Amino acid sequence: MVERRPLRSRLARALLAAALLGAGGIAVVQATAGTSSLAAWTSWGNSPARTADAAAEPSILTRAFVLPLGGRITNQVLAANGAYFVGTSTGAVVSFTPAGVVRWKVQLGQLASRCAQLDGYGMTGTGVIDPASRTLYVMDAFGRLHALSLATGAEEPGWPVQVYTDFRKELDWGALTLVDGSVYVPTASYCDTAGTPGAVYKIDTASRTATQWLSVPLASGGGGGPWGWGGVAYDAALNTLFTVTSGAFDGGTNTGDAYSEFVGYGDQLVQLDPDLTVASADHPPDIPDRMDLDYVGSPVIFTRPGCGQLVAATDKDDTVYLWHANAIASGPVAEVHLQAYNAADPMLAQLAWSPALDSLYTATGTQLVRIAVAVNCSAAVGWSDPLGTQTENGSPTISGNTVWITVNGKPVLDGFDAATGKRLVQDPLGGTTLTAPTIVGKQLVIGTFTGLVEGFGLSSKGASPQ
Repeated sequence: MVERRPLRSRLARALLAAALLGAGGIAVVQATAGTSSLAAWTSWGNSPARTADAAAEPSILTRAFVLPLGGRITNQVLAANGAYFVGTSTGAVVSFTPAGVVRWKVQLGQLASRCAQLDGYGMTGTGVIDPASRTLYVMDAFGRLHALSLATGAEEPGWPVQVYTDFRKELDWGALTLVDGSVYVPTASYCDTAGTPGAVYKIDTASRTATQWLSVPLASGGGGGPWGWGGVAYDAALNTLFTVTSGAFDGGTNTGDAYSEFVGYGDQLVQLDPDLTVASADHPPDIPDRMDLDYVGSPVIFTRPGCGQLVAATDKDDTVYLWHANAIASGPVAEVHLQAYNAADPMLAQLAWSPALDSLYTATGTQLVRIAVAVNCSAAVGWSDPLGTQTENGSPTISGNTVWITVNGKPVLDGFDAATGKRLVQDPLGGTTLTAPTIVGKQLVIGTFTGLVEGFGLSSKGASPQ
């Protein structure tokens, strides 16, 4: 039997290292930012398809502000109606201006837990904004879905909704997804607690009723939760959801010589209809059992001209898989091994997709990688750029021909030429950062694991080469 590492090692090293690396922090700085033509970034990855592709083409950074909020920030900054929104591990949800000035702050409560991944649990996963109703939906650590006014932070009438009650075992780690008036909430365990549900919940925002899909039956040990920051992805063309899961736990009827992480829908790409009925699923046979090889983050859905609609996902063993979106059960059409797997430094970053270059981007513990997808659906590493680290890095965001990513251990924000991999610009950050940059208008904003929100102005001239 393989020894089970706390929280499947997926966040343990990253979070504990972050606490150490960010301990020194930086001096609090707040400068006046220039005016920003703030557009919107309403969900993780700027799209329910989780492509992390921004419209801008900036390559130069000018520090605009540093806003200290306290706690840890593990969710991506969102933007709408000329303002930004972010949550912290203290349970605070904060709205602020493009100049880094707080507009409003609400407190949703903090849960103490024996799982020492965070110093208390508040808002961990990224919320989602409904621009039509001007509402921000967020999960707290007590299993409640909140609906907050974008303008004031006030709770909308009839909210919050209790989504699940076993909140001392189950947590929303990943981003929320809004589809046709329903919010989808992924949950997984604290610190690999056997018998814990791994689930996706659907909450109808009109009736405020919740339904549930379980990845692995509790009688089979439970687990299998979607735990990565990207949450559940949605394919509008097929009107379907895609999620990737972690392994089943050792327990119940799934134990002893019969134990497998693949029981139920453990360690699989799963396609769900909007009512949470399973439409299809796949587990590539070359992923070994009992080795803690969960899938990472969220699937990314994209169209490669000549190849069609594809779904991509990564495994902790530094492998990227691609499927045809309408034929998941047929297995992957391509897989790319990025580097030799190191169990002490598993891959945790999310994928991003550049339609301009027909390429996926991701970060391992040591390098930033471009994966070129060909017209015949094959895929291969286009380039890999050493980051000078052996730790968990952030997830990339694409803006035109620039890839932005946080590099931990230093820590810095780097911009790379998406075509060549050449580093274009680098700026220090005030602590380890596990989330991906948000880019709206002429501004880049990101939250750190030391509780800072850092804002940068973006331009295309006047850079000093790094």
